Amino acid sequence: VSRAISAGIARPAAFFGMQRARGLRLTRTLARPDHASAADLLAALRAAAAVPDAPRVWLCTDKDAVKLQGAPLPDGVTVWRVPLQLTIEPAWYAAVDRALAPLRRRPGAL
Repeated sequence: VSRAISAGIARPAAFFGMQRARGLRLTRTLARPDHASAADLLAALRAAAAVPDAPRVWLCTDKDAVKLQGAPLPDGVTVWRVPLQLTIEPAWYAAVDRALAPLRRRPGAL
């Protein structure tokens, strides 16, 4: 499947890589700064859609989809949200428990 993708997150290359790892062929990527405003995202999408033979289907993060919800998209453009999936290794939880253990021994700690 060929798609264009946009991301206004801290590490957009990682997000793009996750989509490629799932078998998507990205015809175009559009990285925006982390915490990009809705106006910035929409302006970038409009500029990208104005290019001849521009993709008509764009994928974006959940965070960007919320910002674009209800916004007037360029004619013929559809935006699909791609939820991020995070898998935390059990060793991380163990490390946090070890780091918090001294705090739990304090008087008044939960």
